[in-house]
Amino acid sequence: MPEVTVLTAVKNGAAYLAETIDSISGQTFTDWEYIIVDDHSNDSSVEIIKKYQETDARIKLIQLSSSLGPFGAANAGLKEAKGKYIIRNDADDVSVPERIEKQIGFLKSNPALKACASYAQRMDEHSRILPDKLVKATLGPGSLKWYLFLRCPLVHSTACVEREVFEEMGGYDPSFAAQDYRMWSYLARRNILAQIPEILVYFRLTPSGITFTKKSVQQEKGFKVAQDHIFESIGESWSMDVVAALNAFGLVKKGYPVSKAMAASRLWDSFWSKDEQLTDNERSELKLLSSSLRKTFLRRNRRTQPLSVAMSVWDYFFPNPKMGR
Repeated sequence: MPEVTVLTAVKNGAAYLAETIDSISGQTFTDWEYIIVDDHSNDSSVEIIKKYQETDARIKLIQLSSSLGPFGAANAGLKEAKGKYIIRNDADDVSVPERIEKQIGFLKSNPALKACASYAQRMDEHSRILPDKLVKATLGPGSLKWYLFLRCPLVHSTACVEREVFEEMGGYDPSFAAQDYRMWSYLARRNILAQIPEILVYFRLTPSGITFTKKSVQQEKGFKVAQDHIFESIGESWSMDVVAALNAFGLVKKGYPVSKAMAASRLWDSFWSKDEQLTDNERSELKLLSSSLRKTFLRRNRRTQPLSVAMSVWDYFFPNPKMGR
C-alpha cells in the first residue's frame, strides 16, 4: 500500500506530459503510486504514459471512454487511489525533486494539518522560468481562510491532501470550473490547510489552457465559490457586487472603481480583524496583506481615477486596517 498517490488528469497533453512524469519519477520520496487519468485524448498522451509504464510499475493508467472534463477525470482517479496522501500535479506542471518529501514531512510535523500547498513559480510554454511570476499567499490556516475571501491565491498543482479529507469533501464537483478554489476554501474553513513558503512546483499557463479558453466561466464560477465561502465562514450573504469588488481589490485590478474596491476592502477588514481565533502571526500576515494591496491598488489607479484616489489619500498614506481587538 503506497503512502502517496500522485494524481494527474490529462487530455491531449502530449506536449508536456513527459516532462511532468519525469518530475514525479525523479522524486526523492519513492513510496508512491502515480495514477494518470486520460480524459479521452486524441493525441499521443496514452502512448507516452504506456512507454513509462514499461519501466516503472508504480505508474498506472486509467483510460476514459468519453471525456469527463478535468475534475470528473480526477474523481475517477481518486476512486482508485490507495495512498494516505493525494498529491495533485496537472499534466503540464513540474514538481521539484524534493516536493513530495517536503510536503509529507511538513504534514507529519504538524499533525493538526491535513493539507498543504506551496509557493509556485510560473513558466511559459517553452519551459522557461518567469522570475517575476511567483505565486504565493499567506502561510497560516486562519489567514488563508480570510485571504480566500478575495481570490484564489494558491496553485492547484501544489496540493497535498489526506485522501480521507478528499472523501469527506465528496471529491470535485465535475459540473463547473473553479474546483481548485472550492477545494482550498473547504480546507481553509476547517483550519487544516497551510502553505509551505518554498517553491515546490513550476506551473505553466498556455493559450490553450482553461484559464484562457474559459476565462469568463472561470470568473463567474470563482465568484460563486467565493460567495459560498464567505457565507460558510461568517454566516452572511454578500452580494456579487461586493464579491467582485473584493476580487478586484485582491488582484489590484487597474480600472476598477476605486470607491467600490475600498469599501469592500474595509468590510473585509472589519470581519477578519475581529477573528479571535487568529494567531498573532496570522493577524500580522493579514494586516500586511491588506496594507500592501490597498497601497498597490491605489497606486495602479492614480492616473485613470485621480479624483477617486485623491479622496482615498488617507488609505494610501495610512493603509493599515483597524484592529478588532
